[in-house]
Amino acid sequence: MSNTLSAGNTKPRVLIYCDFYLPSKTAGGGMRMVANLVDRFNDRYDFFVVTRNYDSRSNRVPFDVVKTNEWNTHGGARVFYAADDMWSRRFCKRLYDEIRPDIALLNSMFSTPAVNFMLARWSGKAEFSPVVIAPCGNLSTAALRNKSLRKRAFLLLAKAIGLYSKVIWKASTSVEKKEIESCFGINASIMVAPDLPGKEAVKPSGPDVRPQKISGSVRLAFVARVVRIKNLLYLLQALDPVRTGVVYLTIIGPVEDREYWQKCLRLIGDLPPNITVEVTGGVSPSVVMEHLRRTHFLAHATLNENFGYVVLESLTVGTPVVLSDQVGWQGIDEMSAGFVLPLTDKNKWTETILRCLEMHGTEFENMSRAASEYARAFVDDPALDEATENLLRTALHDGAKDGSLLGPSRSEI
Repeated sequence: MSNTLSAGNTKPRVLIYCDFYLPSKTAGGGMRMVANLVDRFNDRYDFFVVTRNYDSRSNRVPFDVVKTNEWNTHGGARVFYAADDMWSRRFCKRLYDEIRPDIALLNSMFSTPAVNFMLARWSGKAEFSPVVIAPCGNLSTAALRNKSLRKRAFLLLAKAIGLYSKVIWKASTSVEKKEIESCFGINASIMVAPDLPGKEAVKPSGPDVRPQKISGSVRLAFVARVVRIKNLLYLLQALDPVRTGVVYLTIIGPVEDREYWQKCLRLIGDLPPNITVEVTGGVSPSVVMEHLRRTHFLAHATLNENFGYVVLESLTVGTPVVLSDQVGWQGIDEMSAGFVLPLTDKNKWTETILRCLEMHGTEFENMSRAASEYARAFVDDPALDEATENLLRTALHDGAKDGSLLGPSRSEI
């Protein structure tokens, strides 16, 4: 690695540990948070990503386009794709010592890379740079309910031994900030920095390319990994009472929880004949976008969403959203870019689907236009970059004022 790092390089180094990274196609929003951070900030920071050598939990076939257990260049970063048998505290420390970053960033809390890094740091065998942790929704009530005993036991132990002392928490929304405070107290160091769209985010296309909408017919899309927290079963249950008109539902995303998927399949088989369901499985982001362009509404009944890149993508191409109130997007109702509904009222979901079904072309075109405008305002907001820059600069400043947090000086490399 030494031949890739020049002594004259003055850009701060950010070492990121995450479960999945490019060229992954189906890993979800956590991976895209990292990819978009690198995309937008690699002119100001040198990024080094340590990740797994396969696509996602639903596709563990090793990549054939990268070198495993070696450094590669991909997506504006140097990336180490590690095989599963590599992950250990010693491995995390070795790569840390090799890079000697100015900031370490962990994408999620409960992933193997993040936990092993924090244990290596806690062990005291080496001094570490400032650490930024992005929980990525791990601390929400819905997320903690999944495998709750194991997660809560881990959190109790982590707090008891001070595993997360002297870290900066990255909250994507004010809601996530409160979730972090509920676990680690109001004195925890938390900064809100929304997840970023890619630098070359698809520009809103407007309603002129939208599919024709006639009253009595509607196309819906569910785009997410098939796991309990994404709540596909709830959406299917809300669809079941719709016995009039023509409804097309496309389910897009890899199946990660097969027991849960079997429950969904049973309900799909019992849906009324006026509802047609298509299942694509996991597909590439470009194919997802094509599906969204051909649909009328994104239906997203998730129990929790830290950011929800698919929501932005849907709005970007002028596809309004039918969204649970557990997602942090603000003002969608007020902007007429879609509907935000409580999960406590399934009848409300059914009523809204019926409204979408009966909607005529002019009303849909107006809503589609509002969705595009909402996305454009979000993507073009300079406050997005400013919040992330402030987070990174704060981490650098905290490390500079506390020498005990810093690794070896750059002059030693």
